[in-house]
Amino acid sequence: MIKEFLSVGLFLVITATAGIGVALLWRRSGRRGRAAAIVCIAAAYLLLTYLISLWATRGGWPEGMFFMMAAVFVVPAAVVVLAVLLIIALFGGEGGRGRRAGLIASFTVLALILLALSFNRYLRFIWYWKDVHNPDPRTRAYAVLMVGETQLKIAEPIVLSAVRDPSPAVRRDAVLALASIDDPDTVEVVREALHDEDAGVREMAVIVLVPLGRGGPRVVTDLKQMLADPDPYVRDAAASGLDGIDRSWRAGPDVPEEYRNP
Repeated sequence: MIKEFLSVGLFLVITATAGIGVALLWRRSGRRGRAAAIVCIAAAYLLLTYLISLWATRGGWPEGMFFMMAAVFVVPAAVVVLAVLLIIALFGGEGGRGRRAGLIASFTVLALILLALSFNRYLRFIWYWKDVHNPDPRTRAYAVLMVGETQLKIAEPIVLSAVRDPSPAVRRDAVLALASIDDPDTVEVVREALHDEDAGVREMAVIVLVPLGRGGPRVVTDLKQMLADPDPYVRDAAASGLDGIDRSWRAGPDVPEEYRNP
């Protein structure tokens, strides 16, 4: 939590400093001086934000996520404001209002396009891909999960490899990521995870198997076998999965007593 508050605090400080710097320099400089000052402040602001983001997001989930949520909204807005001020500083004294409005509108549209690119799946993949081999299991687990959520074909081998990670947390999130990829060819991998030594991984495999296996007859057989799992959460997940496929299974002759219909 200390790291989260520090990262957000630093982020707010440099944002406020950038605004104050522009306000002070606006009155003391000429047109070219204003433009140069804004460019320098914008460059410093983006550089410091990037450095803070690298530091904040090394902790994985949930560390750094408060900063990322703030940065996603504040950084683009600040960049747009600085860009508009730059245009006003350069062209504010020339031409009519229509020209200045057109320049501002054009730059704003460009800024919005750049913002939209930040949600591009390939860019998100690259951002999280750098941490799929991070020594910290929490960071690695979150990176694998987010890589899988991009639903890109290049993400599939990364997630499949993570299913055999030494860390149970990474294996659990990798199995969950397979649900996002939604490739029926990965059902066998999820089926293998049903026998994982970690109960959390087995539970996640049970949950993912139902949608990924499309509720087929073999899925029903697998889930019925999981009703004998030593972990109660795994057994309950299997029962819930079977209920989602067909509740009539509870009336079968081979159903454990605790799951039979009254």
